[in-house]
Amino acid sequence: SEALDACAGMGVNIEIKNNHPDPDHHPDEWVAEQTVALLAERGGRDEVLISSFNPATLARVRERAPHLDTALLVVEPEDDVVEVVVAGGHQALHPNDWFVDEDLVARCHAAGLKVNVWTVDDPDRMAELLAAGVDDLGGTDPVLRVDEACEDGLVSGEGEGRDPGDLAGLRTDVDGEGVIEGHGVHDERKALDQGAVTLFGGTNGCLGATSFAD
Repeated sequence: SEALDACAGMGVNIEIKNNHPDPDHHPDEWVAEQTVALLAERGGRDEVLISSFNPATLARVRERAPHLDTALLVVEPEDDVVEVVVAGGHQALHPNDWFVDEDLVARCHAAGLKVNVWTVDDPDRMAELLAAGVDDLGGTDPVLRVDEACEDGLVSGEGEGRDPGDLAGLRTDVDGEGVIEGHGVHDERKALDQGAVTLFGGTNGCLGATSFAD
């Protein structure tokens, strides 16, 4: 709850880690149940997207709270991944950067799905993905700034798809204790609702996103 409070005003990706055969795996989907309950206690004021590698976890979230947006996390997408995501009732696909190309983005968008890519810390690759039309990027570098990426053409406005010029700055950083660090907050606060880059860390922090795990 503290992490969500610290991220007020931001869209938050909640990744639920509940994978077999991890030692903390809950076959009864305890983490999903607790996540939905917490969001309900908060009165639905949080702008969240629930993601997971585990289809059963997402199915439980959709069963308990069908109004919440969900996203399937994958490493290497199967040929039928778009059909699988649509059939699951999800709103987005979260593929690994290594396997994302314009064709995958186009197929997802044609099916009404967003494409949020992980993990991207290289400015040149960011520019390629934004030009291909991806909807969001996830990274692990908490000090990465758009003004640094500009030097490598991230905000050049070139290419098809999403205009990289839409990026005014990164969303505000939040460390593992829920403290806003604010790298250039005057720029990043303006970009909360329009920035295309989200920074996130695993279970240790909330950088425009957070992870819930047992």
